[in-house]
Formats: sequence, C-alpha cells, structure tokens
Amino acid sequence: LERLFLSGHWQSSSFVEALIRTLPLIRELKMDVGCLNVSTGEAFKKCKRLESLYLNGSEQHSEFVNALVPIPSLKELGINPKEITSQVVNALKEFRGLVKLEICGSRPDCSFIEEIIPHSFLKKLNIAIWEINAE
Repeated sequence: LERLFLSGHWQSSSFVEALIRTLPLIRELKMDVGCLNVSTGEAFKKCKRLESLYLNGSEQHSEFVNALVPIPSLKELGINPKEITSQVVNALKEFRGLVKLEICGSRPDCSFIEEIIPHSFLKKLNIAIWEINAE
C-alpha cells in the first residue's frame, strides 16, 4: 500500500503506531488524529518512503513535532501544532526536502513568519493562524 486516506473519528497514538508498523513503504498518508505522543512521532521515521504526511484533527504538542524530525523523504507536511513556538519552527526547518508545508495554530506574535519564510526549500506555504497578538 502506497497511499492511505483515513478520515472520520480522530485516531489515537496507539492506533497510528500500529498502523505505521504495517505500512513501512507508505508514500502518502492523510488521517484525522487525536493528540499524538512522542513515540508516535518516532514511529513515523520508520516509513522510509513517506513523502506526504497530513495529520488533521487535534492540535499537536511541540514535543511530537520535534519527534518527527528528520524524515528525509518527506516533501509535504500538514500539521496543526498547539502553538507555533520557536521550538516548532526550528523542528520544521530540519525537514530539508520539504517543498510544501501546511500549518495552522496560534502564535503570540508574527516573528515565526520571518523565521520560516526565507527557506528556499519551500515552494508552497499555507499558514492558518488562529490568534496573533499584534502588539
């Protein structure tokens, strides 16, 4: 199986980890998930051909985003971090092959845009911000 789109109820960390173990050659994965833990982030690294990963649903903690790094084959990532912190931005910058990033979350200021936009590896960037303090 190279492509899997799983929608409906948000899937748990244990379900996602069990699924990933059975799909080591998956290239494209889109699914609705709950808040995933660090071990689930580590499990994604075993998908050596994963090029496209879209995790819709619950907001993810920065520790999960950090645990995803690196997945060298990843070209597209869609994720909803709980907050777009410097830790999350730095983790996202580690995805050197990433050409498309879809990110939504909240951020207390706009500085992350200056941090993430200058990277030449990105060809497409979609950002949805729920809350910015413009002070």
